[in-house]
Amino acid sequence: MPRCKKPVWTRTYVNWDQVPVLMTIQETCILLRWSDQTVRNRIKDGTLRGIPVSKNFLVEKQSVIDLITGGNLT
Repeated sequence: MPRCKKPVWTRTYVNWDQVPVLMTIQETCILLRWSDQTVRNRIKDGTLRGIPVSKNFLVEKQSVIDLITGGNLT
């Protein structure tokens, strides 16, 4: 499975408090180890909540936490 083409940074997080509230698609795919297309598809199908900004999206940290922990996204 292809990863993000251009990682924006390689910061290691030790807890959720260090993760930004809004993440770019690139940051999200690095965190989840998904391809950028997979992140875009999950935003499109509603699995992840994204805020449209120009031609990109910012992904909400809480939606990533809900996805990982199996929480409710509504």
